[in-house]
Amino acid sequence: MEMCLDKMRDNLIEKKFEEVPVNERRPSPGKAFWIPLFWVTQKQKARIVFDGAAMYDGKCLNDFLLPGPDRNNSLRAVLLRFRRHPVAFTADVRNMFHQFLVSPADRTYLRFFWFKQNNPNGEIVEHWSNVHLMGLKSSPAVANVGLRYASLRHPPERPADWLRHECWKGPRLPALEEGVHFPLDRQLSSLESGPTGLISHQLD
Repeated sequence: MEMCLDKMRDNLIEKKFEEVPVNERRPSPGKAFWIPLFWVTQKQKARIVFDGAAMYDGKCLNDFLLPGPDRNNSLRAVLLRFRRHPVAFTADVRNMFHQFLVSPADRTYLRFFWFKQNNPNGEIVEHWSNVHLMGLKSSPAVANVGLRYASLRHPPERPADWLRHECWKGPRLPALEEGVHFPLDRQLSSLESGPTGLISHQLD
């Protein structure tokens, strides 16, 4: 529990998570979702997982999220590229999903309950996430495309145009019903390198 509290404290300090404002605590029906969470221990570190697959009334949040295209590099290709030069190196982005902000209009669907001021002896209050979360079906694609965009030497003036051209090269996606979406091009815009990784802003 101590490791989980430490992890949550860091997320609150960095404004990744925050208490829901009082005027937002009574959302209109169908305009909010509350996600259960749990934590797992990996390599003596706590990892907070948001259960986007948890069902309520026969539906879960992941039912309304798009997984996006599979843009991961194949393991075979990565290993073969290691043979191109005498020395190979790898790198990692810290808290990959958390490097990409969620559109303010969509944060209402990423609500969860946690201790007020991270005090386990205090009351439990509503929070919401300002970043993409581990456990949501859309997060891997958002992070993958965002990282590729941030790595471009000459980023395009219109990120939405780049996303439509670069991200959806595979088979066409089926048409969506109205209101069922979590569009990538609305959540990614001018990405830039920051001291702790990548920073994303809302795309207009």
